[in-house]
Amino acid sequence: MLSINSSCYSSSEIDLPNYEYPVIATSCGRHVLYTHDSFCVNQKKRQDYQLLYVKHGTIYYYIDKKQYSISAGGILIYKPNELLHYEFFLKDAPDIYWIHFTGNQCEQILERYAVGTCYIGENFSVKLLFQYIITELQLKKPYYEDVILENFYILLAKIHRSFEQTLH
Repeated sequence: MLSINSSCYSSSEIDLPNYEYPVIATSCGRHVLYTHDSFCVNQKKRQDYQLLYVKHGTIYYYIDKKQYSISAGGILIYKPNELLHYEFFLKDAPDIYWIHFTGNQCEQILERYAVGTCYIGENFSVKLLFQYIITELQLKKPYYEDVILENFYILLAKIHRSFEQTLH
């Protein structure tokens, strides 16, 4: 069994850029494998960004047919027009959080927070922020877009802080 807890504005398969906002989260979720041997994403190039956090296990990802991996505590970023190709396996007990986002200032925002593919270690607050964003997308209570945006900025700040701590 593959457990997916996710939500989106309309469909996570729709990745059209939205330049009306500086940044907007279009979908967010969590993948956990229980009985499936593996889960693989091998998609066309998307037009949005994706950030993945490996809470547990390992993600194996591919760039130009060369395999790399990120283990627990790792962050993986895909930018627009990069081929999404990654997989994880039951034997590694994966627990993966992810968020898709778009906007007219995404690159500047990622640069501001110096967020890229990196290692941040185990981070309980990052996990909680993902869960909070997922819940907001699912419930869509008044002003949920504002709550998601605020938590997305906090998520980026926490990733940056955690990365900085791993360097010292």
